[in-house]
Amino acid sequence: MFSKIASQLCTRAEWLLAGRFDAILADHRFPLPVDFGASRLVVRTADEGRMLLSLMPTITALDLPRGGRFRIWADWHGTTREGSPLHLASVIYYCRQVPGGLRIEMVDCTRLLIRDLHPELVALALSA
Repeated sequence: MFSKIASQLCTRAEWLLAGRFDAILADHRFPLPVDFGASRLVVRTADEGRMLLSLMPTITALDLPRGGRFRIWADWHGTTREGSPLHLASVIYYCRQVPGGLRIEMVDCTRLLIRDLHPELVALALSA
């Protein structure tokens, strides 16, 4: 059973990277509560889920490693239902190089653009 579940999760990760959001959302029941520690976000429809899954980072800068550590600057972008681009946040990831790849040790959100979000995303974020 474990190998079947692991295979399904790998397939879903491939779908996410390929932008096949409808395939991912087909197996979800809405409304879908998503817990973030003490906060809860309720994804009410597949359209809202599609909007959240479409959020993607763009790497804007990358440090040269020093002592096995480096920083990654990234901007997180999304789109509205109409396809308009949204710049949601700017983040610095503090990373360490480890045998399996990288480990994120700290995240600094330098700019969170809540005030610039599309009203649908604001309503979604506040629906918790």
